[in-house]
Amino acid sequence: MPDHVHLLIRKHKDQAEQMIAHLQESSRLRLRESRPVAVMATRECPRRVHRGLCGAERGCYTGFVMKIRAIKAHRQEPVVMSGAKGARIRVLIGPDDGAGNFHMRHFEVEPGGCTPHHQHDYEHEILVLKGEGTAHTPDGDRPFKTGDVIFVPTNEIHQFCNTGPETCEFICLIPAPCTCSGSNGK
Repeated sequence: MPDHVHLLIRKHKDQAEQMIAHLQESSRLRLRESRPVAVMATRECPRRVHRGLCGAERGCYTGFVMKIRAIKAHRQEPVVMSGAKGARIRVLIGPDDGAGNFHMRHFEVEPGGCTPHHQHDYEHEILVLKGEGTAHTPDGDRPFKTGDVIFVPTNEIHQFCNTGPETCEFICLIPAPCTCSGSNGK
């Protein structure tokens, strides 16, 4: 390994260990083991957005570590907005993870259940993981099933209802810094 890489790793080792301790203590991220976080030492920071933290174009450390967790390991909450029935949400990747561009949510809708009939000032993208249903839109009802992708434009009124015999599951991406919970229409 080149000398400058070793210097960067040494320079940021204490900072990385402090960040790991803080994240473990705050329970925002549970790591399987405590270990120093490797610094991005072989490529430049994308868009160089973190240059101010370490002062280097190469070997930039953002303060966050990669997160890998099972969907079911995330806390699930009911969607409590008006019109929602049998719908639950999990925030998979959100503000606590340092996600600055997108937030990822996982929804489960019981048979006969629906998400709220609502609209908002941002688009979102959906990947249907399991089940089938109907998307209620201003242009009429549109069926969807496992493997479909759905694009909801900004300010379009929409609702997703499960018309199948099993729980419908989908991933929904929204832009940051929108609120990720299922309790306020966002």
